[in-house]
Amino acid sequence: MPVAPTRNQQVDGAKAQVRACLFLGLAVSAAICQHSGYALTAAEARLLGLAPGAPAFLVERPRFDEAERPVQAADLVFPADRWRIAF
Repeated sequence: MPVAPTRNQQVDGAKAQVRACLFLGLAVSAAICQHSGYALTAAEARLLGLAPGAPAFLVERPRFDEAERPVQAADLVFPADRWRIAF
């Protein structure tokens, strides 16, 4: 189940996450999406070829079932020099 076609195409992350939950048989009834500025840790920076402390976007997305139990969580880190986040 592809969710990110290529690096240069826009991807609707919310739809991709819902598709992933459906694929796993998880019923999602609510989600929270929190965005904040973030400084890369040394390990993250090394993986991305950047300096520790480089600016990034942090997106936290827990999803819940009808009983308000968490069924999925995603913490996404996007280097600020490579991504633009639009709402």
